[in-house]
Amino acid sequence: MRRYKVGDKVRVIATHGCRAGKKGEVLTINSVGGYLPGDRELRFEESRGYCYESGDHLELCEKTLDNLVVGDILIDDDGDECKVIDVLPNSVLLSDHRNHDQAFSFYSIAELEADGWTVKQDSPIEAVTELSVADIEEKLGLESGTLRVKKDD
Repeated sequence: MRRYKVGDKVRVIATHGCRAGKKGEVLTINSVGGYLPGDRELRFEESRGYCYESGDHLELCEKTLDNLVVGDILIDDDGDECKVIDVLPNSVLLSDHRNHDQAFSFYSIAELEADGWTVKQDSPIEAVTELSVADIEEKLGLESGTLRVKKDD
């Protein structure tokens, strides 16, 4: 089970167990609490709703040293990039910065933090706007039922 914290940005990937946003919506955690041990309640800046921490309805949007996975790229303060080859509970195995397929050294998470390593962030996912035909007709000032949509060639 993930341990989310205040300030984490999360994306809603399933609405079951999450009454805070629509699928795909990005929310910022502003409080963590609740009465059930092991299933904390998360509340968000953008919503009056909540989600429970357990389950697979949320995913972290921003990579940190606390949520590394194999394949993540770390950047040191000189700009050199190393690939995460393996993740252990309190340490990671990094590649050589010249060859991302060659294992180089183990580092504890505390060492990475102290030495100023950061996680290279993925490209942001573009927001998708969903509109019904009626919504488009309204925005274009067309009479209802007069819009026809053709496929791009």
